[in-house]
Amino acid sequence: MSIEYIIENGFAFIGVETDCKEAQNPLQSISQLVNFDYVIILEGPLLPYVDQVLESEWLESDTDFIVFLVDRKVAPAISGQDHGPVRSFICSAQIFDIHYSNFKDEEIDSWAYYLMQLVYETKVNPDQLVVKQLPFSKCSNTNAVANRLVNVVIPHKGKWQDLNSCLNYQLKCEYNNRNIAVAFDEYNEETDRQLMSRWGHGVSFYYAKPDNVGPYVIRELLINQCDGGIITFVDSDDISCTDRLKILAEALNDEVRMVGSHELRFDAIDKRLRAIRYPLNVSKALETHPGFPLLHSTAAMFREDFDMVGGYSTNRKFANDTQFLLRSYFFMKIMNVDEFLYIRKTHTDSLTSGKAHPLNDEVRTQLANQWNADFEHIKSGSMNIQESSLYPEKRNGTGLVAAQKWKNKK
Repeated sequence: MSIEYIIENGFAFIGVETDCKEAQNPLQSISQLVNFDYVIILEGPLLPYVDQVLESEWLESDTDFIVFLVDRKVAPAISGQDHGPVRSFICSAQIFDIHYSNFKDEEIDSWAYYLMQLVYETKVNPDQLVVKQLPFSKCSNTNAVANRLVNVVIPHKGKWQDLNSCLNYQLKCEYNNRNIAVAFDEYNEETDRQLMSRWGHGVSFYYAKPDNVGPYVIRELLINQCDGGIITFVDSDDISCTDRLKILAEALNDEVRMVGSHELRFDAIDKRLRAIRYPLNVSKALETHPGFPLLHSTAAMFREDFDMVGGYSTNRKFANDTQFLLRSYFFMKIMNVDEFLYIRKTHTDSLTSGKAHPLNDEVRTQLANQWNADFEHIKSGSMNIQESSLYPEKRNGTGLVAAQKWKNKK
């Protein structure tokens, strides 16, 4: 293995050549990195772990990959926290070549963001897309649950390009025993039939009737069609890391019945890639204070437990995941794995407008205050769930229609 590097502006730029038949010329400029097999960009605080990175399995990969690298920190105790920008990554030289030709004139501290932008735009299409913390830790946990079916439910309303990227990485995940179902909240024949033509071999498509019912109605309708196994929630403008389903399935057991993860936030408003961590023990965090200890779309849980909790309230288009989490506290143990498995896109078109906390406008704040107050009353034993604002409210008269799987004509 041949390794060349230069240090510039607080970053190490490392080129790795695995075939050493001919010695590489000393690296004189960043542009020469495209001549190597693999490229590593390390921000100063991660330089102490360079040996671990150079010994990692990805530098033996025969496929295109991207690994975003995050400084390992202690998870918060109560609510999700922004732990700062992510600026380091490893990738194959083919991917770096595309990245460098597009963004060489951008500030180096934004290169990781623009690399993710290429992923969303499918201008790069790695077979493996993961986020790892330094120093690395090995996850050796395996159990029988990992062999169970995982049902991935995806409500969609918005740009078809986002759903295209979402499905691309769902189908690249390292867990094969899965069922992926998408339901359109507003079906657009021109664009959506193209998606069905491309992904219909591995995805079941539906559309809501009537349309514009919101994500919770659609999620519940999709979940009601699942016979068993595990369910996991994905927003259609987000991307799952390729190791997500495997790690979440292995984290579920007889004790832990719902599990989520940290998020890598692709902030299209501020043009930053950020590490957002959540408490590892969600149940303990809620016991202390009803904050925001889990991002719902990162979570997986057992199908039968969804029914036990009572499902979603389906009477509004927003915030019902928060109500669901508070209610779930009284039925099961909830955890987060200490891993970044979910890439969340925040943008001006999202329901939360990219804000850090999901309950930020007046209506959401009023709901949160009522839910939190009732949550404490239920904990103290002075109120039953059935008498509280946490009890699910259902909307009637909705359903799903199986969408025709359009095929390309030869």
